Amino acid sequence: MIIADTFGRPWREGLVNIAIGVAGFAPLKSYLGDRDPAGRPLQATILAIADELAGAAEPVMGKLDRIPAAHGARPAAGGERRGLQGAAARSRPRSLPIGDERP
Repeated sequence: MIIADTFGRPWREGLVNIAIGVAGFAPLKSYLGDRDPAGRPLQATILAIADELAGAAEPVMGKLDRIPAAHGARPAAGGERRGLQGAAARSRPRSLPIGDERP
């Protein structure tokens, strides 16, 4: 389940839906340490699966139609690598300055 809300982006027009609550699956998928096709280790790739699904659902739900559209997704790995679940897994640690990668 994903609870979503609209989110404005600095220096961009338009709004997108993001996940503000998640239950039943890991909201992140981490590729940290995996290798790209050229063999280089990935150092910063953590996909925000819950946010991507929330954004993709908005055109189906419609802003004014009040349709709570949600359809199942395969559970994603990622947040559990750090021992976190739900919103805690997708929240950036306060100890990291903007621009730093997660451990």
